[in-house]
Amino acid sequence: MKLKFIVVAIATVLLSACQPAKEGKKNIVCTTSMIGDMVGNLLGDSVEVISLMGAGVDPHLYKPTSKDLSTLKGAGVILFNGLHLEGKTQEALEKLGVKKSVFAVADGIPESILRQTSEFKGNFDPHIWLDVDNWILCTKYVATQLTKEFPEHSDLIKENKDRYLLELVETDSLVQDYIYQIPFKSRYLVTAHDAFGYYGRLFGIEVKGVQGISTASDVGVGGIIELTSFIVERKIPAIFVENSVSAKNINAVIGPTIQKQSYEIKDDV
Repeated sequence: MKLKFIVVAIATVLLSACQPAKEGKKNIVCTTSMIGDMVGNLLGDSVEVISLMGAGVDPHLYKPTSKDLSTLKGAGVILFNGLHLEGKTQEALEKLGVKKSVFAVADGIPESILRQTSEFKGNFDPHIWLDVDNWILCTKYVATQLTKEFPEHSDLIKENKDRYLLELVETDSLVQDYIYQIPFKSRYLVTAHDAFGYYGRLFGIEVKGVQGISTASDVGVGGIIELTSFIVERKIPAIFVENSVSAKNINAVIGPTIQKQSYEIKDDV
């Protein structure tokens, strides 16, 4: 399985289908498709990898269905992001850890590297996969845990880990080549919510979101006005919308921005 990173200037989204475990294979349940992709790369077809959240699912607001809960209970191993990305679901995942192997991939990252924020209830920013260096640390941690769980596949995991890490480094280098073509004074990123702090920190991009770290945070009128002014003043040509976040809030910015830009054009004439 080859790494599939769709690099747009802002984000990486890796999608894995949710399928039941095939008979005779042990199954690993992952909360997000990013983790599912990682595990699939490490173990290949030797296990069945199930990702609970597919395209368009917001992990902050995710509520497991009865089918999801059944899948989790039947899992051989469970991997989740951690740092409260999965919201209240994390509590249920941790309880399952009493009876089976449950790991948070974020445990592979030292706290000194994690991005601190006062907006997300004083917790660390959970969007760790948007910095490839973070994901490399997570991969090494997960590979170690999977080797303990599946010692019969230890050689396979090591071989696949080395290959996957190389692909991550190559991906990071490719993104850098594109980002560094953007003049430093023009490196701004406006999106629906502040999920790209690690990405911005890595590539020197100032990130502005309509909402805070979590999509469960409130959106104030003052924040929309401030962001609208920010976009107009810096002549930002594009706004990126995540497919897992409602377009309602970002549209509240786009409308006034277009009107304000139109007025300024008329004033310049």
